[in-house]
Amino acid sequence: MIDQQQTEFKMPDPELDRAMQYALRVLGYRARSEKEMRQKLQRKGFTAIVTDRTLMELTRLELLDDREFTKSWVTNRTAYGPVRLKYELRQKGIDANLAEETITTLRSEDDDFATAWRLARKAQRENAVRDRAALLRLRQMLLRRGFTHDIITRVIAHLDQQSNSEGWTE
Repeated sequence: MIDQQQTEFKMPDPELDRAMQYALRVLGYRARSEKEMRQKLQRKGFTAIVTDRTLMELTRLELLDDREFTKSWVTNRTAYGPVRLKYELRQKGIDANLAEETITTLRSEDDDFATAWRLARKAQRENAVRDRAALLRLRQMLLRRGFTHDIITRVIAHLDQQSNSEGWTE
């Protein structure tokens, strides 16, 4: 005779299975933060209990990890500055301290300057007009990309030094 306590059989939960299948399909496109995955599951109509259990299982399987997600996001968004990255990560439900820590660890001010410089040079090549209005547009583009005021000022000063021999028009 089989002891019933030893062979506790759990009935499969078809709703949980559907939620897991959906979550795995979503994660197949790109990594998600816990907040993003919760929103996806809720929008799909899964109950709070099924959503919570699915998130717990994804975390247990190490398929959902906000720390790893943050590292990946910062590493892959190289054309953007720290201000924009922090904003994007906050929108995705990442704690501000974790976002700050990750950005500080993975990126330096020199990295940000090099990226902003590369973007500025590209914009300068694409825009033959070299006047103060072009500098203002460049500054606005770098701001939208999330670079700090200090980085933008350094880039503009560096461009200004290089362009002095060519002469800027007012």
